[in-house]
Amino acid sequence: MKTDDPIAALPASVRLVTGRGGLPVLRIEGPAAVGEIYLHGATVTGWTPRGSAPVLFVSSASRFTHDTAIRGGVPICFPWFGARAGHPESPSHGFARLSDWSLVGAQDDGEDITVRLRLTDSGATGASAWPHRFEALYTVVVGSRLSLALTVTNRGEDPLVFEEALHTYLNVDDIRSTEVTGLEGTAFHDSVSGPDPVADTAGPPLPRAGRVSDKPQLVPGETEPLRFTAETDRIYLDTGTTTLTVRDTGTGRSVQIAKDGSGTTVAWSPWVDKAARLPDLGNDEWTRMLCVEVSNIRDAAICLAPAESHTMTATFEEHEIMTEHRSPTYLRGRVVTPTSVIEDGAVVVDGDTIVWVGPAGAAGDHGWPDLPDASEVPATLLPGLVDLHNHGGGGAGFPDASTPEQARVAIHEHLTHGTTTLVASLVTATPDTLRRRVGVLTELAASGELAGIHLEGPFLATALCGAQDPDLIQAPDAGLVRELTEAARGHVVTMTLAPELEGVLGDGGVIDALVAAGALPSFGHTDASWAQTRAAVTETRARLEAAPGPRSRRPTATHLFNRMRPLTHRDPGPIPELLAAAGRGDLVVELIGDGTHLAPELVASIFELVGARNIALVTDAMAAAGMSDGAYRLGSLDVTVSGGVARLTKGGAIAGGTAHLLDVVRTTVAGGVPLADAVLAASTTPATVLGDPRVGALEAGRRADVVITDPDLWVVQVLRAGRVVHPAVSR
Repeated sequence: MKTDDPIAALPASVRLVTGRGGLPVLRIEGPAAVGEIYLHGATVTGWTPRGSAPVLFVSSASRFTHDTAIRGGVPICFPWFGARAGHPESPSHGFARLSDWSLVGAQDDGEDITVRLRLTDSGATGASAWPHRFEALYTVVVGSRLSLALTVTNRGEDPLVFEEALHTYLNVDDIRSTEVTGLEGTAFHDSVSGPDPVADTAGPPLPRAGRVSDKPQLVPGETEPLRFTAETDRIYLDTGTTTLTVRDTGTGRSVQIAKDGSGTTVAWSPWVDKAARLPDLGNDEWTRMLCVEVSNIRDAAICLAPAESHTMTATFEEHEIMTEHRSPTYLRGRVVTPTSVIEDGAVVVDGDTIVWVGPAGAAGDHGWPDLPDASEVPATLLPGLVDLHNHGGGGAGFPDASTPEQARVAIHEHLTHGTTTLVASLVTATPDTLRRRVGVLTELAASGELAGIHLEGPFLATALCGAQDPDLIQAPDAGLVRELTEAARGHVVTMTLAPELEGVLGDGGVIDALVAAGALPSFGHTDASWAQTRAAVTETRARLEAAPGPRSRRPTATHLFNRMRPLTHRDPGPIPELLAAAGRGDLVVELIGDGTHLAPELVASIFELVGARNIALVTDAMAAAGMSDGAYRLGSLDVTVSGGVARLTKGGAIAGGTAHLLDVVRTTVAGGVPLADAVLAASTTPATVLGDPRVGALEAGRRADVVITDPDLWVVQVLRAGRVVHPAVSR
């Protein structure tokens, strides 16, 4: 059916939803990349090629309000650049980035997704102070490349003069190890050096579009690539169709920028002092951003006759920095593999992949002769840890995260402490809240920042709900399961449920719906009997065995012992059957081995009973992980942390953990579990639950996720996909 309503006509790959600050945002899910465009300012805030990290930077402190520009992504500067001379009341960089653009339409051709937005003088915020009739059409193509085209048409009867820039914020590992090629030999105005009176008189004056009052110093072209060692604010002249390349050695990738219809290029990094004066830029975020702006500014301003149009384009393409110029990374120390600990071992990393693991003395025979000398105090090399049950950390909780930026705070907290693969856990909430949170986390799972989503509730036993809101627990609803798993687009990993509840078992039940969606049932917060538990395990195993290509053939048990009917000799409840199933290899049990939820000696006994290949050590961490004592939230409930233990402020029930997974490994080893077994249960076994053979072990062919610790298992360095994501973390 045809429709003139562009929203109703959106393809399934494009959704118009409410974003940060209540602003409307287009979420784009394509086969090659995901993207995000706010109608406010037509700001592209996301482009993430599949299997890669986000290419665009957005500040965690950006203000998403109608009267401010978004700090990050690609704001549009139009119709002037910088301050408008003689008009101090006018907004810097024009009004386009402050205006609400209208959606013209979107198309999906099966490979690329094209979105078109429009702004006119009648709809632009503040355009009355700039009395010129115009139409701006912005075309955004999201695919393996990000293509941006800004077409401005003069709708008035007089010549139209304007400046324009696509103020692109690129995401880099560290600005200090980033360079830009393609600008060599090109003269530039250096705004940091201050105005140059001679240069200010050269050439014709900029027309009334509104240039800044002083023209910065003109500097001859440089022979070397542009590198960053201090504040940088340059306008490169006569760049025409120059192709630029931003090389980020920290991430091992480059971003190529092809441009057309553009006479100038801006390169900007605020550095320390200026960044500190920007209230919408987070602490030290200046190190992780670089602005490279395709533009027509100053003497390159555009002048259009009536009815004339001009188009400026920028196309971004991500590449891996050529591996032939990169040497392998050699790591030496005590290497923990899935089967043993090599006291003097080596791990060789090439790019994002582990290419060899073994005894250091054998490395040369296998073609790796350049090992470093053994250290007097050898480091311990662990695989990147895999946490299946994690509600947050660093002051941010996944159940409360209304934006990807908020969720990234928790991801970063655990990543820098050795958890390179993380499943984000939600708690019992209203269906609407679950829908919104799943929407946020799905974007992060699609971009590879999360390994998936864990739904802890809402189908739980009220009497054993623990730190779940009993007022929000509801009867099992397979329809809600189907809705949430469809919204998550295959990224729901597990769902905690009480198997004794009516509607969980049987055809059309919750377990049936989960397995059909590629998710695993996880038994927990349960008052089930031994018989009810056995029936649930048996049915789930049968459904998983019959399912085509499930992520795992084994269900899980959510934090065994905690918030389950306790084991007694006449009323055994669920625990012995869950242990028996784990011992048979039919199920994986979660253990929160942090010394608070379970006694370390109990954890050691469970390892002896069922083996590390049937145990997943988890944190059950909440927002307070890595933080000091104080007041926090877990979903709808208040939590007080005292002495590092999180409890509900009302009632005192333990409300999640405050440890990182490496802390759990350390506590488990101190409790008597062999190091190789503890690490296996915190990496390899949970990776099998995910069904992801790329992660979870120091083995050739796997992703180069490596945690380097001191002999006492305190983190020194973390590599994810071969990239150093954190050099050192204090205790």
